[in-house]
Amino acid sequence: MSEPSVLVPPAPTELSDSELAELGITRVAAEFFEVGPYRYSKLVDAIAQVQRQHRTASVG
Repeated sequence: MSEPSVLVPPAPTELSDSELAELGITRVAAEFFEVGPYRYSKLVDAIAQVQRQHRTASVG
């Protein structure tokens, strides 16, 4: 037998900071670094990608 399906309403896309606080959620800003079409959360990874691109360009 399969489990009965439960309909869950979609989560709201925007809540105020006070509404989030009531839920125990804290909004934090996130910083990303983009190299071409790629996105990195760590600067060191973005720099490594740039270095890989430069090595590939200078070899070819």
